[in-house]
Amino acid sequence: MKQVRLKPGHKTALAIFAVPMLLALLSTIGLIVGLLGDGWEDVLAWIGLAAPVAAAFWAWQRRR
Repeated sequence: MKQVRLKPGHKTALAIFAVPMLLALLSTIGLIVGLLGDGWEDVLAWIGLAAPVAAAFWAWQRRR
């Protein structure tokens, strides 16, 4: 199989979509755990659902 060389500055699809996929996975897990569990599962749900908010806040602060 022939290797494809990328131009400087170009990223692979995995490099571009890795963080959004991780945030989507954390959100989905947080929603499911929050609906199905109670007690310590609520803490996991809060963490999973807070991850996208924290990422957006981090990105917003970084732009300033």
